[in-house]
Amino acid sequence: IDNNKKRFRMFHPIMTDDGGIIFSGNLSQLIKVDHCSNLKWQNTDFLFHHSKEEDNEQNYWVPANIYESKIKKFEKIKEHNILVKIDKSGKTLFKKSLIELFIENDLEHYLHGVGFDQSDIFHLNDIQPANIQSNFWKIGDLFISLRNLSMIIHFRPSTNKMINLIHGPFFNQHDVDIINEEEISIFNNNKKLHGVDHTEIIIYNFKEKKFRKHLNDELKIENVKTRFEGVHTIMPEFETLIESNVDGRMLYFDENKKLKWQYVNNNNPSRIIYAISWSRILYDERDLTKVKALEKRKKTIKCLN
Repeated sequence: IDNNKKRFRMFHPIMTDDGGIIFSGNLSQLIKVDHCSNLKWQNTDFLFHHSKEEDNEQNYWVPANIYESKIKKFEKIKEHNILVKIDKSGKTLFKKSLIELFIENDLEHYLHGVGFDQSDIFHLNDIQPANIQSNFWKIGDLFISLRNLSMIIHFRPSTNKMINLIHGPFFNQHDVDIINEEEISIFNNNKKLHGVDHTEIIIYNFKEKKFRKHLNDELKIENVKTRFEGVHTIMPEFETLIESNVDGRMLYFDENKKLKWQYVNNNNPSRIIYAISWSRILYDERDLTKVKALEKRKKTIKCLN
């Protein structure tokens, strides 16, 4: 029903060095196609969803679900979120259940506070690998967004240790990014029991141990609100791309906080607004190298279709 040709949503596609893209639907296999849309591989080990992020070893971290588990006393939980690392050939290199991770780090008390009928304990929606060294994290660490706990985890896979649990002025968030050597940014959906307030971009500074808001007045003026999903990218000069899923919008603010352009996904006769599925902006040296390689490949390798 949900993943037929008309309704399949390509979640957070990421370009590979050879000009292909890797993507999933909302709970589907992980798929790679080449620049001609030919299927290269599928990983059917799990049901993948939400973000796709590349680490410094050119592997990919992707949230996924399994629906049965042998974890003692948690066998009846219907939805198990897991962290998965995939290599560029589509092979699963690493998997870790979040329930196991919390138990192993003496944090089981977080697993019992979401209601007896709640099967989606975490709602894992982003795994952000640390690709730069810092005084506050190591290369290879992960920052993980858990919507239903309003929590960001700093996890070190090499030791299986939770380094930090970050709570703050954000509610049911999506998308966590590393923006420099001492700060992360968080897409705050601001979904609360009484309703949804306007979207916020929250920046946490590890050195100062303080939160601040980015583009807060501008997002209020533009009335950006999305009760679910949504992503953002803050670039080196603090130009910012924001995707607001529910109202089908992308907004680009320059370094002076001015709205430079806006896209609304309503290009149809009835002007019905359709969702956007986790967009990217290609801007850094590695991204642009991929684009140049794709342009060269398109000139030398012609697609039959």
